[in-house]
Amino acid sequence: MYKVLIVDDEIFVRKGLINLLDWPSLQFEVCGEAENGMQALAMIREREPDLVIADIRMPLLDGLGLIRRIHEEEPHQPKFIILSGYSDFHYAQQALRYHVSDYILKPVNKQDLAATIEKIKKYIDANFRENIYLKGIAMEFGMNPVYLGQLFRKHYGVYFNEYLLSLRIEEAKRLLRTTRKRVYEIAEMVGIQNADYFAVQFEKREKMTPTEYRNRMLGQSPGDGGAP
Repeated sequence: MYKVLIVDDEIFVRKGLINLLDWPSLQFEVCGEAENGMQALAMIREREPDLVIADIRMPLLDGLGLIRRIHEEEPHQPKFIILSGYSDFHYAQQALRYHVSDYILKPVNKQDLAATIEKIKKYIDANFRENIYLKGIAMEFGMNPVYLGQLFRKHYGVYFNEYLLSLRIEEAKRLLRTTRKRVYEIAEMVGIQNADYFAVQFEKREKMTPTEYRNRMLGQSPGDGGAP
Protein backbone atom coordinates (compact mmCIF):
# COMPACT_ATOMS: atom_id res chain seq x y z
CA MET A 1 0.00 0.00 0.00
CA TYR A 2 1.36 3.42 -1.00
CA LYS A 3 1.13 6.48 1.28
CA VAL A 4 -0.31 9.88 0.30
CA LEU A 5 -0.05 13.18 2.20
CA ILE A 6 -2.69 15.89 1.61
CA VAL A 7 -1.52 19.51 1.96
CA ASP A 8 -3.87 22.51 1.68
CA ASP A 9 -4.65 25.48 3.92
CA GLU A 10 -8.40 25.04 3.29
CA ILE A 11 -9.78 22.30 5.51
CA PHE A 12 -12.74 21.47 3.26
CA VAL A 13 -10.36 20.83 0.37
CA ARG A 14 -8.27 18.48 2.51
CA LYS A 15 -11.29 16.64 3.88
CA GLY A 16 -12.83 16.47 0.42
CA LEU A 17 -9.76 14.86 -1.08
CA ILE A 18 -9.53 12.44 1.83
CA ASN A 19 -13.20 11.44 1.91
CA LEU A 20 -14.31 11.51 -1.71
CA LEU A 21 -11.69 9.19 -3.16
CA ASP A 22 -11.64 5.47 -2.52
CA TRP A 23 -7.97 5.46 -1.64
CA PRO A 24 -7.67 1.72 -0.80
CA SER A 25 -8.97 0.79 -4.26
CA LEU A 26 -6.12 2.89 -5.67
CA GLN A 27 -3.64 1.09 -3.42
CA PHE A 28 -3.11 4.22 -1.29
CA GLU A 29 -3.61 5.09 2.34
CA VAL A 30 -3.75 8.68 3.62
CA CYS A 31 -0.83 8.98 6.02
CA GLY A 32 -1.63 12.54 7.11
CA GLU A 33 -2.76 16.05 6.25
CA ALA A 34 -1.02 19.40 6.63
CA GLU A 35 -2.29 22.99 6.45
CA ASN A 36 0.94 24.67 5.34
CA GLY A 37 4.25 23.89 3.69
CA MET A 38 6.35 23.87 6.84
CA GLN A 39 4.05 21.36 8.51
CA ALA A 40 4.11 19.28 5.34
CA LEU A 41 7.92 19.37 5.23
CA ALA A 42 8.13 17.92 8.74
CA MET A 43 5.54 15.24 7.94
CA ILE A 44 7.33 14.23 4.73
CA ARG A 45 10.56 13.75 6.69
CA GLU A 46 8.76 11.76 9.37
CA ARG A 47 6.33 9.64 7.35
CA GLU A 48 8.01 9.41 3.92
CA PRO A 49 4.85 9.44 1.77
CA ASP A 50 5.01 8.11 -1.79
CA LEU A 51 2.74 10.90 -3.06
CA VAL A 52 2.09 14.47 -1.87
CA ILE A 53 -0.92 16.44 -3.11
CA ALA A 54 -0.19 20.08 -2.27
CA ASP A 55 -1.78 23.47 -2.89
CA ILE A 56 0.49 25.88 -4.75
CA ARG A 57 -0.41 28.82 -2.48
CA MET A 58 -0.07 28.29 1.28
CA PRO A 59 1.16 30.26 4.31
CA LEU A 60 4.68 29.91 5.77
CA LEU A 61 5.99 27.84 2.87
CA ASP A 62 4.10 27.64 -0.40
CA GLY A 63 3.74 24.57 -2.56
CA LEU A 64 6.54 25.50 -4.95
CA GLY A 65 8.88 26.24 -2.04
CA LEU A 66 7.99 22.91 -0.47
CA ILE A 67 8.72 21.04 -3.69
CA ARG A 68 12.00 22.92 -4.18
CA ARG A 69 13.21 22.13 -0.67
CA ILE A 70 12.30 18.46 -0.95
CA HIS A 71 14.00 18.25 -4.35
CA GLU A 72 17.19 19.96 -3.21
CA GLU A 73 17.54 18.89 0.44
CA GLU A 74 15.84 15.59 1.17
CA PRO A 75 16.92 12.03 0.47
CA HIS A 76 13.29 10.89 0.24
CA GLN A 77 11.73 12.11 -3.01
CA PRO A 78 7.94 11.63 -3.14
CA LYS A 79 5.89 12.26 -6.25
CA PHE A 80 3.97 15.56 -6.23
CA ILE A 81 0.58 16.60 -7.58
CA ILE A 82 -0.13 20.29 -7.12
CA LEU A 83 -3.46 22.06 -6.65
CA SER A 84 -3.52 25.28 -8.63
CA GLY A 85 -6.01 28.05 -9.29
CA TYR A 86 -6.35 29.35 -12.83
CA SER A 87 -4.47 32.55 -11.93
CA ASP A 88 -1.57 30.43 -10.65
CA PHE A 89 -1.11 28.50 -13.88
CA HIS A 90 2.18 30.05 -15.00
CA TYR A 91 3.44 29.92 -11.43
CA ALA A 92 2.52 26.27 -11.26
CA GLN A 93 4.41 25.56 -14.47
CA GLN A 94 7.62 26.39 -12.66
CA ALA A 95 7.10 23.25 -10.60
CA LEU A 96 7.50 21.09 -13.71
CA ARG A 97 11.28 21.46 -13.47
CA TYR A 98 11.04 19.53 -10.21
CA HIS A 99 9.28 16.63 -11.94
CA VAL A 100 5.81 17.31 -10.60
CA SER A 101 3.61 14.45 -11.80
CA ASP A 102 0.45 16.46 -12.45
CA TYR A 103 -1.52 19.50 -11.40
CA ILE A 104 -5.19 20.01 -10.61
CA LEU A 105 -6.83 23.29 -11.54
CA LYS A 106 -9.33 24.76 -9.12
CA PRO A 107 -11.37 27.99 -9.25
CA VAL A 108 -10.15 30.84 -7.07
CA ASN A 109 -12.73 33.61 -6.97
CA LYS A 110 -15.53 32.60 -4.58
CA GLN A 111 -18.22 34.48 -6.51
CA ASP A 112 -17.18 32.86 -9.78
CA LEU A 113 -17.02 29.54 -8.01
CA ALA A 114 -20.56 29.90 -6.64
CA ALA A 115 -21.81 30.88 -10.10
CA THR A 116 -20.12 27.84 -11.61
CA ILE A 117 -21.66 25.50 -9.06
CA GLU A 118 -25.11 26.99 -9.65
CA LYS A 119 -24.67 26.46 -13.42
CA ILE A 120 -23.71 22.88 -12.76
CA LYS A 121 -26.79 22.35 -10.59
CA LYS A 122 -28.99 23.74 -13.36
CA TYR A 123 -27.27 21.41 -15.79
CA ILE A 124 -28.00 18.44 -13.52
CA ASP A 125 -31.63 19.51 -13.04
CA ALA A 126 -32.08 19.71 -16.82
CA ASN A 127 -30.25 16.50 -17.72
CA PHE A 128 -30.77 14.06 -14.84
CA ARG A 129 -32.80 11.78 -17.15
CA GLU A 130 -29.65 11.22 -19.20
CA ASN A 131 -26.68 9.03 -18.32
CA ILE A 132 -24.79 11.78 -16.50
CA TYR A 133 -22.10 11.32 -13.87
CA LEU A 134 -19.75 13.48 -11.87
CA LYS A 135 -16.63 12.86 -13.95
CA GLY A 136 -18.44 13.67 -17.19
CA ILE A 137 -19.92 16.88 -15.80
CA ALA A 138 -16.52 17.91 -14.44
CA MET A 139 -15.04 17.45 -17.92
CA GLU A 140 -17.92 19.44 -19.42
CA PHE A 141 -17.11 22.38 -17.13
CA GLY A 142 -13.33 21.99 -17.18
CA MET A 143 -13.02 21.08 -13.50
CA ASN A 144 -11.42 18.31 -11.52
CA PRO A 145 -14.13 15.80 -10.48
CA VAL A 146 -12.87 15.40 -6.92
CA TYR A 147 -12.81 19.15 -6.37
CA LEU A 148 -16.21 19.55 -8.02
CA GLY A 149 -17.65 16.91 -5.70
CA GLN A 150 -16.26 18.74 -2.68
CA LEU A 151 -17.64 22.08 -3.79
CA PHE A 152 -21.06 20.70 -4.66
CA ARG A 153 -21.42 19.17 -1.20
CA LYS A 154 -20.12 22.31 0.50
CA HIS A 155 -22.50 24.53 -1.49
CA TYR A 156 -25.64 22.37 -1.28
CA GLY A 157 -25.01 20.18 1.76
CA VAL A 158 -25.47 16.93 -0.14
CA TYR A 159 -23.23 14.64 -2.18
CA PHE A 160 -23.59 14.86 -5.96
CA ASN A 161 -24.75 11.24 -6.30
CA GLU A 162 -27.35 11.67 -3.55
CA TYR A 163 -28.73 14.80 -5.21
CA LEU A 164 -28.88 13.13 -8.62
CA LEU A 165 -30.63 10.08 -7.19
CA SER A 166 -33.17 12.23 -5.35
CA LEU A 167 -34.10 13.98 -8.62
CA ARG A 168 -34.52 10.64 -10.35
CA ILE A 169 -36.63 9.13 -7.58
CA GLU A 170 -38.93 12.16 -7.44
CA GLU A 171 -39.44 12.01 -11.21
CA ALA A 172 -40.05 8.27 -10.98
CA LYS A 173 -42.72 8.86 -8.33
CA ARG A 174 -44.43 11.33 -10.65
CA LEU A 175 -44.36 8.82 -13.51
CA LEU A 176 -45.66 6.04 -11.28
CA ARG A 177 -48.62 8.24 -10.32
CA THR A 178 -49.41 9.59 -13.77
CA THR A 179 -48.52 6.85 -16.29
CA ARG A 180 -49.01 3.11 -16.73
CA LYS A 181 -45.40 2.57 -17.73
CA ARG A 182 -43.74 -0.51 -16.34
CA VAL A 183 -41.19 -0.10 -13.55
CA TYR A 184 -38.20 -0.95 -15.76
CA GLU A 185 -39.39 1.59 -18.34
CA ILE A 186 -39.67 4.28 -15.70
CA ALA A 187 -36.19 3.44 -14.44
CA GLU A 188 -34.82 4.02 -17.94
CA MET A 189 -36.85 7.21 -18.34
CA VAL A 190 -35.20 8.72 -15.25
CA GLY A 191 -31.67 7.78 -16.29
CA ILE A 192 -31.21 4.48 -14.42
CA GLN A 193 -30.48 1.60 -16.77
CA ASN A 194 -30.50 -1.16 -14.14
CA ALA A 195 -34.08 -1.80 -13.02
CA ASP A 196 -32.99 -3.86 -10.00
CA TYR A 197 -30.74 -1.06 -8.78
CA PHE A 198 -33.60 1.40 -9.29
CA ALA A 199 -35.99 -0.78 -7.27
CA VAL A 200 -33.50 -1.17 -4.42
CA GLN A 201 -32.78 2.56 -4.24
CA PHE A 202 -36.48 3.45 -4.49
CA GLU A 203 -37.40 1.11 -1.64
CA LYS A 204 -34.48 2.35 0.46
CA ARG A 205 -35.70 5.95 0.17
CA GLU A 206 -39.47 5.47 0.17
CA LYS A 207 -39.77 2.38 2.45
CA MET A 208 -41.87 0.64 -0.20
CA THR A 209 -41.37 -0.82 -3.66
CA PRO A 210 -42.26 1.19 -6.79
CA THR A 211 -45.31 -1.02 -7.36
CA GLU A 212 -46.45 -0.59 -3.76
CA TYR A 213 -46.05 3.16 -4.12
CA ARG A 214 -48.10 3.21 -7.32
CA ASN A 215 -50.87 1.12 -5.78
CA ARG A 216 -51.00 3.31 -2.69
CA MET A 217 -51.14 6.52 -4.73
CA LEU A 218 -53.84 5.12 -7.01
CA GLY A 219 -55.81 3.68 -4.10
CA GLN A 220 -55.39 0.09 -5.25
CA SER A 221 -55.01 -2.94 -3.01
CA PRO A 222 -52.06 -5.28 -3.69
CA GLY A 223 -54.37 -7.76 -5.44
CA ASP A 224 -55.72 -5.19 -7.88
CA GLY A 225 -52.72 -5.53 -10.20
CA GLY A 226 -51.02 -2.69 -11.98
CA ALA A 227 -48.00 -2.57 -14.18
CA PRO A 228 -45.06 -4.38 -12.59
